[in-house]
Amino acid sequence: MNRSELAYALLKEKGTVRMGDLPRSGTLNGYTGRNAFAEAKPLAAADGCEIVHAYGDSWEGNSYTLRELPKESDNAVLRVACHKCGHVFEARKRDVNAGQGRFCSRRCSGAIGGKRRVANLKPRAVPDGVQLAIL
Repeated sequence: MNRSELAYALLKEKGTVRMGDLPRSGTLNGYTGRNAFAEAKPLAAADGCEIVHAYGDSWEGNSYTLRELPKESDNAVLRVACHKCGHVFEARKRDVNAGQGRFCSRRCSGAIGGKRRVANLKPRAVPDGVQLAIL
């Protein structure tokens, strides 16, 4: 289990984790904990949750909270979390129902490994009686 999975499991168990509560050493420690929680955002997004960061008086008072996103809404817009970076954004309900609306930006959608447009183009058949000029 890597540190982002450990951070997400800790959040699922406790709900809110303060940086001062993390141990000083180990895989998930007080010094690199913030990076682990940032890396756990896509894991939370896949489960329909978001990780919210709150600032405290000192670095030890900073906390991370796991919050569920609403499942259904009557509005035309839903709050969803990006499947790549975990950023919470608004997507149209019809896009989500069509299987889209999973990424917050083109950058995140391209980073997953989609095909380029050029690869999707197929050569068209030439109708009979049309001359082709190759330059």
